[in-house]
Amino acid sequence: MIAACPIVLSPIRERPTKQNAISNSAWVRTVTSTVLLRLATAAVVASLAVTAHAQVVTQYTAGISSSTRFITKGPDGNLWFTEDDGISGEKTAIGRITPAGVVTEFSAGITQDAHPGAITAGPDGNLWFAEAAGVGRITPQGVITEFTVGFSVNPAVRGITAGPDGNIWFTEGGTSRIGSITPDGQVTELADIGYGTNLGEMITDPGGVIWFGMNNDVGKITPDGTIYIASQGPLFPDDGSPGALTVGPDGNIWFTEDQPNIGMITPAGVAKEFPTGVSPYLYHLGGIATGNDGNLWFQVVDGRMGRMTTAGQITFFNTGVPANVTPYRMTLGPDGAFWFTELNGHAIVRFMPSSTVTVQIVTFGAPSNVGIGQSETLNATASSGLPVTFTSQTPLTCSISGSTVNGLSGGSCTIVATQAGNNSYPPAQATQTFNITGGIIPQAGYWWDPAEGGNGFVLEMQANTYAKPGDLFMAVFDYDVSGRATWYSAGVTHGQTEDSEWLNTTSTYANGTTLTGTYQPATFSAYAGDLTIYFTSPTQATVSWYGAVKQIQRFDFGPGGSQAAQPAGTPQTGWWWAPTEPGRGYAIEVQGGTMFLSGYMYDAQGNPIWYASGPAPMTNAMLYQGTWQQFGNGETYNGSYKAPALANPDVGNVTVQFTSATAGTLTFPNGRQVAIQRYAF
Repeated sequence: MIAACPIVLSPIRERPTKQNAISNSAWVRTVTSTVLLRLATAAVVASLAVTAHAQVVTQYTAGISSSTRFITKGPDGNLWFTEDDGISGEKTAIGRITPAGVVTEFSAGITQDAHPGAITAGPDGNLWFAEAAGVGRITPQGVITEFTVGFSVNPAVRGITAGPDGNIWFTEGGTSRIGSITPDGQVTELADIGYGTNLGEMITDPGGVIWFGMNNDVGKITPDGTIYIASQGPLFPDDGSPGALTVGPDGNIWFTEDQPNIGMITPAGVAKEFPTGVSPYLYHLGGIATGNDGNLWFQVVDGRMGRMTTAGQITFFNTGVPANVTPYRMTLGPDGAFWFTELNGHAIVRFMPSSTVTVQIVTFGAPSNVGIGQSETLNATASSGLPVTFTSQTPLTCSISGSTVNGLSGGSCTIVATQAGNNSYPPAQATQTFNITGGIIPQAGYWWDPAEGGNGFVLEMQANTYAKPGDLFMAVFDYDVSGRATWYSAGVTHGQTEDSEWLNTTSTYANGTTLTGTYQPATFSAYAGDLTIYFTSPTQATVSWYGAVKQIQRFDFGPGGSQAAQPAGTPQTGWWWAPTEPGRGYAIEVQGGTMFLSGYMYDAQGNPIWYASGPAPMTNAMLYQGTWQQFGNGETYNGSYKAPALANPDVGNVTVQFTSATAGTLTFPNGRQVAIQRYAF
């Protein structure tokens, strides 16, 4: 080992700065006045040392076919990175590498010349990445979706991070805009913030503040939606533009600069620069990350790694990586090592310093099977003695309250016990999977047999408790022997016959209100037999009726499908009605801003008939405008399948103006309006 040799550098110059709060009516709820705070860039003295410390460096090239750019830790315990040679027509991909070094590339779904860049773990359990024309999303299974609708022309998205509001935030280097995208793909762009066209990378601190780099300056977005810029002029002159950012062990934001210095800014806006001694004429800095040892680690493109204390003491380590591959961005892996990309190399590098942290192990005892409505205390300990937290990987089946697991519906429950680590120990996890026994609570909405499109089911369960599933109300929509669209009511059913099985008596009604007619009460027509439905999961079931057995599942029709979380305030999925017009009703479901509406009413002869509108995009979050359509000549429930025909593609217009998630006004083709609301049964 070579002893560290400190070199004292001259202090960085001291200069006044200002902090400017920018109001943006497209973002903040109320207009705020401009705030100017005088700050000072503190004078600092950094000491540097060079060492030939031993460390473990591993370079992984197998399975990587392009230059690697940005890297992040995924929700699955693997490292995810973007690949792009930056040349038109060359292959681009998203890569995944396990802590053991096994690489998988995913390129299906990426548009040619999309140029994927910064990547982050999203709040929805997926990975989100920047592209030249928008934003991309990749699931842990490798399914890629690109989002370009709602972006300005040539946005050149650069920074990306998960925000405190459950959305993904991004910067646009080509437009000087900041924007956000919901997990289901709804884009909001803010106005040009007016500070040049060099918005850069982003990061979110533990307090929910989003930080971003820009032209020789730093900006932040507080959870209330206010944008702050650190100064009215360059905060860091002479090419001090921030590159990579990280949250430091002291809670401040640390970043690399072009100059090349290390910069720091406190939440209050006090900024400092630390010189690294790296020649600005030969090399620049790459990524930066906080290590488990409580220090900051950064890359130099000549292949060295720098370790820096929050007081400014810097020690360099030789990784053995040649300078011509250009180490670019890095992240702290789940194994306590640093993983970094190579801008001019087809590789991922793992760097474990010699001062490795002590490994800890989480021991997680297998819980007993838990019933619906039952709870059990979980038992997991870490060898470090640090506290363990629990999360549910199957929230539809089981939930977590502290260290208690609650059974919600029958099926497999997977719980992860996590010790987050500290300066002495890296993070550690253990997983247990067990069964939740008892009845299953199905998801509300549209269900179908994918092999028999054109008919299906609408079902909803209400008054659910942990003790038992609640009341089930469902309808079957198909065709009678003449080919006319018809429907049957199957509910309300109070309770199960046994675990996850329900017996419903189906009925038909007649002589009720037509689509555009004045109200008249419907009359009971006939019983249509018993229907049995057995749920195998919250999204799958077996239906037996009229001697025919069908395997049905949730119907996915919008972005993200039926399993995607919907934004707060979205119209609720399930049964709706007009209390002043009993006897007919409506099924409404919204998936990713796309709405499917069906109406159950009567024709001019008094026969039950259904009309459908959509699936079609909503005009906005609270307004749907569409067209009623009528189908016919489909199969009877127990007949041989035949695809229905579109009997009338334009029965008339329909508008639903929602006033809340549970109420609205429906306008019929003749202009007649009726107030509708959620149907409570």
